[in-house]
Order: sequence, then structure tokens, then C-alpha cells
Amino acid sequence: MPVQVGLVPPFRTRTVKEQGTHKIIMDSDGALSMWPIDGPPSIPHYLRFAITCRDDWNRLKSERLVCGAAGALPDRMGGA
Repeated sequence: MPVQVGLVPPFRTRTVKEQGTHKIIMDSDGALSMWPIDGPPSIPHYLRFAITCRDDWNRLKSERLVCGAAGALPDRMGGA
């Protein structure tokens, strides 16, 4: 059954910056990681995570761990 187990709503996955031979990506969990631009895919080098302290947790808990938010549950389970 398809249930969203990450942050809801997720962060928008996007390229934050390109520098030299690498690009910095923000993923759906809000983590920043560095990836090679050219060549084969690689294990990312994580630079920062969305939660690094208690204040981050309190903010993200209220903004992105929302029960009943659109997309959290499939329609047949009462999802919006």
C-alpha cells in the first residue's frame, strides 16, 4: 500500500548550485549533498541535514510531519 513515510510535504528536490565538477542537490528530506556533474553516479557526499538541533526538529515537526496532509495517505485510506 503506497503510504508516504518521509516528510509531508516533502522539500522540493532541486539543484542548489553547480561548482566545478560537482553540483549541490537538496533532496526531498531537505538534506544537501554533493554529486559529480559528469561521469558515473556516485555515493553522495552529504554536506548538511535539515535537522541539526532541537529548534530544527520543532520547526520541521510542525511544518513537515503533518498527519492528514495531501499525499500522506492513499485516497482509499482517507488521504486528501
